[in-house]
Amino acid sequence: QATMTQLSFEGLSLELTTIDASGYSLDLGEAPAQQQTWSASILFPRRCFAAAEVEDMLFYMFDSTAAAVEEGRINVEAVAPEPAAEALANQQREQQQQYERDARAAAFRSRD
Repeated sequence: QATMTQLSFEGLSLELTTIDASGYSLDLGEAPAQQQTWSASILFPRRCFAAAEVEDMLFYMFDSTAAAVEEGRINVEAVAPEPAAEALANQQREQQQQYERDARAAAFRSRD
């Protein structure tokens, strides 16, 4: 869910609510889905000087987004296209594993 919280001549601010239902199962009675709220600001490419310009900019943004979805440049089913999302998850997992290895090595060295 997205709620526009502010609209100005420079851009707009949104409050986004996401639900992570990946660990939820009605059959197994697992933990309920986690809900998080995020804030985001989107700046227009240039400052507007009149309400009509703001309206035009919003139409431009929506039209550009719709065109990108139709052309397959934006995947609306996920945050990122599958390969990119998977690559990002792998990168984050590798960084976490490296951090844990470094922490174990530091703890081991501190015993000496």
